[in-house]
Amino acid sequence: MNQMTQTTLTRERLFEKARVRYEVVTVTGFGEVGIRSGGEVQRSRRAARMWDSEGNPVEESFAKRRVHSIIDQVMVDEKTPMFSDKDADDLGALDATELDALYAAIAKFNEVEDTGKKDE
Repeated sequence: MNQMTQTTLTRERLFEKARVRYEVVTVTGFGEVGIRSGGEVQRSRRAARMWDSEGNPVEESFAKRRVHSIIDQVMVDEKTPMFSDKDADDLGALDATELDALYAAIAKFNEVEDTGKKDE
């Protein structure tokens, strides 16, 4: 016998729960920094660059991923990115140890919070 169950997910709930977040955080050595969570479109674009035209994986270093995180997530304000892909080489040439605190703040912002409660 085939029983139909109704989902508890609604359109409104999805849009509320998965909206892009923005927060100003204090980063040692940098001061106040606006950070936003990554959007699905940007994530898809970055993922698409992981394979060449023949479907082979493209080698992407940890440093490049760090630079892309900075480009995609460091903001002037809620709507304005501080950097673009044109800044990738300049950001990549910076002292990595100086960027550690900034990257750590981005990584912490992106951590999934486990409240221990089951989502209703």
